[in-house]
Amino acid sequence: MLVLTGLGATHLAVAAPLVLEVRADQPGHPINKTQYGVFFEEISHAGEGGLYAELVKNRSFEDSTDSIPDWTFYKTGVANGAMSLEKTELLNAAQSCALKLDISGPGTVGVANAGYWGIHVVKGRTYDLSFFTKARLPASATITAKLQNQDGTKTYASCIVGDLTDSWKKRKGTMTADDTEPQGRLTLEVTSEKPGTLWLDVVSLFPPTWKGRPNGTRPDLAEMVAKMKPGVIRFPGGSYVSTNPSDAPRPLNELGPIEERPGHPAPGKQNTWGYHNNDGFGLHEYLQFAEDLGAEPIYVFQGGANPGAEMNKPETYIKGAALDQLIQESLSVIEYANGPATTTWGAKRAANGHPEPFHMKYVQIGNENWHKPFHDNYIVIYNAIKAKYPEMQVIWGGDWIGNNQHGYKSDGIMPEGSAAQIVDEHFYKADDWFYNNSERYSPQNYPRGVAREAKVFLGEVSAWKDTLDAALKESAFLLGAEKYSDKVVMAVYAPLFANVNFMKWSANAIYFDNARVYGSPSYHAQAMLGNNVGDVNLAVGGLEGLLNKKLFVNANRITATGEVIIKIVNSEAQAREIRIEVRGMPKPPLSGREIVLTGPDLNAGNAFDKPLNVAPVERKLEKPGDSFTYLVKPQSFTVLRLMNP
Repeated sequence: MLVLTGLGATHLAVAAPLVLEVRADQPGHPINKTQYGVFFEEISHAGEGGLYAELVKNRSFEDSTDSIPDWTFYKTGVANGAMSLEKTELLNAAQSCALKLDISGPGTVGVANAGYWGIHVVKGRTYDLSFFTKARLPASATITAKLQNQDGTKTYASCIVGDLTDSWKKRKGTMTADDTEPQGRLTLEVTSEKPGTLWLDVVSLFPPTWKGRPNGTRPDLAEMVAKMKPGVIRFPGGSYVSTNPSDAPRPLNELGPIEERPGHPAPGKQNTWGYHNNDGFGLHEYLQFAEDLGAEPIYVFQGGANPGAEMNKPETYIKGAALDQLIQESLSVIEYANGPATTTWGAKRAANGHPEPFHMKYVQIGNENWHKPFHDNYIVIYNAIKAKYPEMQVIWGGDWIGNNQHGYKSDGIMPEGSAAQIVDEHFYKADDWFYNNSERYSPQNYPRGVAREAKVFLGEVSAWKDTLDAALKESAFLLGAEKYSDKVVMAVYAPLFANVNFMKWSANAIYFDNARVYGSPSYHAQAMLGNNVGDVNLAVGGLEGLLNKKLFVNANRITATGEVIIKIVNSEAQAREIRIEVRGMPKPPLSGREIVLTGPDLNAGNAFDKPLNVAPVERKLEKPGDSFTYLVKPQSFTVLRLMNP
């Protein structure tokens, strides 16, 4: 019998040995490819100023109707002028405002934009610039675009645009930086020998994007998501979707060239999380990102209800023609994702660069909508979707942390008169709730084979903190959900992203600013789960009454290779020596790996200056065999992978 110690833990106090039996010859429930995933919501500038790589903030001048936030006017020498909002003779019907720049004397005037808390200028990086202009200026007038430091004393890249016309025209240029500046800005300055006026709109600046996608994503943030190996991605919300219906995102308005996207809510208004959206990262970009990740997309439709309004003002729920419009919009989104290029919306997808369908299998109706008016709308929308797309898996968004209202008793059984293939359950819980509910999805709690039975999607899971303690609790709960994969078909942590300059949630998976990024302990735990899951569960037993109480365990197998994966959460403050007996492998495992997530203490977390303070450490296991003793570190999440090379 071989004795293996978990990452140098031999100095730790050790409890009496326990036995863990894993039956490789007793396969259980198949594990879904969607078992672990991510939930992207536009919150805390997760998209705009984050994953969406656009560097210019308020690029279309729609964030206010009476001021010009994020843009500053400047002049040089004896020049004079002013900037203002223009609301007439605009670029197109999608735009409601433009920037008007008056030059009242010879010389140079300009406007500057510092982006989302500074533009990260990187030496050797090429930036793609585009903007629209209309001018009443002398033929000799030019626009010079520059990447500078904040006070304009240093310029790192520039390009010049001439031939200004009195009708709207798109301008393009590229700039390659000759130095690095974490807190840069973009300037557009006009040099004219005579007075005149320049109008600007849709000013856009992009760095290189992940996988080179046009209008794409920031590479370092996208790579963080890719490293989680998500099988599913839910978007775009969340409360971002389940706001007042008139302020909710309109996915069909998020398609095509960025200058044709009106943004939302209405100009000058803010979304649920406190900012206006230009909708550059829209329906097509979501679907493309999911495809690039290899994840199944879940699009969340507005359910015609606002959770905040429904408790006190049920009359605000849409009905009649407005509900019909919402239904048609939902059907059109599915056609855009899945329809042949010969259909109306499939043709638009093809025109946007994706002739083949995205093959979206899941949609969700509503988010945390648990009052009766939602249920009335839900079944109408559900029936319309299933009538046209019977193969579509519809997720019901009517639950919120087990509130047991309007017929749903948090048991996977749909209320009478309703239907769904999957129910979305959300859990934001502190204390030891996740430890105490690791067996929540057992057949005793969620009956199988009954009328109106639905599978479960854990659409939002979080223990409310950015600590090792939270990561362990979430992992223990999700291992229980993984064990009952016949009931729980997908699970995701929430929220995914937060820009540290605009925090709207207390705990998140990935933190970033304009130049840096790190993952929380929960991020690393989720990545461990996503990267270490088989295709079928295995029976486990033993541990003398500590199983699913102090030690949380699940095991699975990769059928194609025979590799066995054992996952253990030790919630105790002491190490545990465990004799692991693997039964039924054709040959004893000759090699293996251990991956261990732990930290200095339960309250430990990560930060920009300590990004790996709590992060998994991997080590090779030499010839473990089918019976070995392993020392599980205290307060840790461990993955053991056993294989025959």
